[in-house]
Amino acid sequence: MKKALITGVTGQDGSYLAELLIKKGYEVHGLVRRSSTFNRHNIDHIFTTDAGRLEHLHYGDMADMNSLMSILKKVRPDEIYNLAAQSHVKISFDVPSYTAHTDALGVLSLLEAVRLLGLKSKIYQASTSELYSGDKEDAPQNEQTPFKPKSPYGVAKLYAFNIARVYRESYGMFVVNGILFNHESPRRGTNFVSRKIARGVAEICAGTRDHIELGNLDAVRDWGYAPEYMEAAWAMLQQETPEDFVIATGETHTVREFTEAAFARIGVTLRFEGTGADEVGIDAASGKTRVTIDPQYFRPNEVKYLQGDSGKAFALFGWKPKTTFAELVEIMMDSELAKVHYIKPKAEKTDARIGVGCLEITDTEKRYVNEVLESGRLSQGPFIKRFEREFAAAHDARFAVMVNSGTSALEMAVACLKEVHGWQDNDEILCPAVTFVASSNVILANNLKPVFVDVDPQTYNIDPAKIEEKITPRTRAIMAVHLFGQPAAMDKIQDIARRHALRIIEDSCETMFAKYQGTSVGVMSDIACFSTYAAHILVTGVGGLAVTNDPKYAEILRSLANHGRDNIYISIDDDKNTKGEELKEIISRRFNFVRRGYSYRVTEMEGALGCAQLERHAATIAKRKENGAYFNLHLAQFGGHLQLPMAAPGAEHVFMMYPIVIKKSSPVKKADLVQYLEEHGIETRDMLPLINQGFYTDLYGDLEAHYPVAKWINNNGFYIASHQMLTSHEREHIVSVFKEFFYTAGSS
Repeated sequence: MKKALITGVTGQDGSYLAELLIKKGYEVHGLVRRSSTFNRHNIDHIFTTDAGRLEHLHYGDMADMNSLMSILKKVRPDEIYNLAAQSHVKISFDVPSYTAHTDALGVLSLLEAVRLLGLKSKIYQASTSELYSGDKEDAPQNEQTPFKPKSPYGVAKLYAFNIARVYRESYGMFVVNGILFNHESPRRGTNFVSRKIARGVAEICAGTRDHIELGNLDAVRDWGYAPEYMEAAWAMLQQETPEDFVIATGETHTVREFTEAAFARIGVTLRFEGTGADEVGIDAASGKTRVTIDPQYFRPNEVKYLQGDSGKAFALFGWKPKTTFAELVEIMMDSELAKVHYIKPKAEKTDARIGVGCLEITDTEKRYVNEVLESGRLSQGPFIKRFEREFAAAHDARFAVMVNSGTSALEMAVACLKEVHGWQDNDEILCPAVTFVASSNVILANNLKPVFVDVDPQTYNIDPAKIEEKITPRTRAIMAVHLFGQPAAMDKIQDIARRHALRIIEDSCETMFAKYQGTSVGVMSDIACFSTYAAHILVTGVGGLAVTNDPKYAEILRSLANHGRDNIYISIDDDKNTKGEELKEIISRRFNFVRRGYSYRVTEMEGALGCAQLERHAATIAKRKENGAYFNLHLAQFGGHLQLPMAAPGAEHVFMMYPIVIKKSSPVKKADLVQYLEEHGIETRDMLPLINQGFYTDLYGDLEAHYPVAKWINNNGFYIASHQMLTSHEREHIVSVFKEFFYTAGSS
């Protein structure tokens, strides 16, 4: 196993290089200064244990040759990557002596220590584009371009470059200089302009800052993505002979352009006014000043134009940049935005995503879950009972039984009705042709047959006008699914059920706290089922509820969820405070199982999460409605192409998601629009296609020909987010992407 020693391991480059080398099978050691003790956030995920830190992190200082000798003698590395430096150009004017000792003499100490110990280590010396004058006529700069540094930092690095070359030529040591142009990432220090901009813009977005202060907006730089530059550093030491290499993208952008791109990421267009120190960047929409110039950030001697030519690196070991300037800014912005809770954290090298669901965890959830953990009890207890009681009350129902999913609740509901009403195997339940697959799967799971009914082309719920034609002598129930946050036409469904003596099950997994003609979902049927799974309106991780007003159904449902147990003993509390004959009866029956049941229970932690989420359900629903109204307003301009969601007369839409169907008359293809949205960070999902799924086509053949509305939705429908955690910037971004798509297509 190769050994590598990285100086400056706690910095941006050091941390990425450590990750790279570990992936390649190296034993990685790092040199850290004593002052780095509390500045190891970049490597905490690499050296994760005290033992690992003790073995692989070594205290030392580039200015202390004795410590370098000691570390080198102990580690005896095959490769040394010297990344340690005072690397901020502006600061080097303030502390030139310190910069020289660290960046110049420190390199000499390292080289001399390796020589004196007789090590055969290959050495990478981190150099910089600040070696160059920055005159535009010299661009693009390569390995042959004359050096003319303009800062103490550049001068110190020039000494390091030359002393590395001298040791290579004089002593035959394998030493290379990597002349790396600006390379950035979310791990960049906060005093560097790229990170300063990204962090400041994110804070403006979060409302914790009014504006950012910058220096020279017109400085031209060649910006790349740091992890890729560390791949180049490693590749240099794998060559047969040591040489020096320029690493750069070859593409230039000004500080102004970086700033504009960062603000664009939060939906702000900047307009610049004024000149010099009086120049300001103004939000074109609001008129607020977001960028000002502070002369303290001007350098005494500015390097104006840097553009690298990495042709030699490409020719010798195939290195070329992969990340574009726009992608780099997005990576840095999204990292900072995640820290201020603008978007969820994500991998650095992936597009920002506006997901269809959200997880909103507040201090209340944390407090309630901690209460559960501290209680020493995870089985059904006070939180589950409270959640069941309050959820039922919120829907004007008498009983609720919490289980581990909405699917489980549905399966129990069908089983309960089958038991009570004596249904036989292969009896039929009517089910909409557009719904989540669980709606029909639970029918099959109970040895019954789903019979599909086409859906209403406006609400996407089961079409009452098409129900009766599907009723046969074996029809036993109607499963009314409230899709996407809108109740089905329950008055008409109830009328049909009465006339044909059918039971009704409400699959309300996607719709909570909504009313139809003044009546809450959940009480317009025999049993209603809800889901609290991830991405639903209330989120408990896993979870669901079966709700009913019938005490007999409630008793059977609770038994079914607990292996079919006798209801005399469901919870460990059921025998508390009992004695005499009552206790005797419980003891005699508490391990009786009276029907075939399931293990569909949840823990108190899910109950605790449910209680916390239920407390703010009114605000959650209000925000979802607000988002739905916003999209209806701002996407209406594309009404020639898109059918937007509408609430039927008397129905309340709570927008669990925002469904969109491309109209038959539109030339737009769903695949094109969905891909465009996804490529721009907007997650989509198909609108619950069911009858075209492989399992059902194998079972029943080609059904779509008999269900034209479902076929149209399957081929043309999708949904996007409308959840309560959408920010105004995310909503604006979604609308802007729709605009870009239709404008690009020339069909708006």
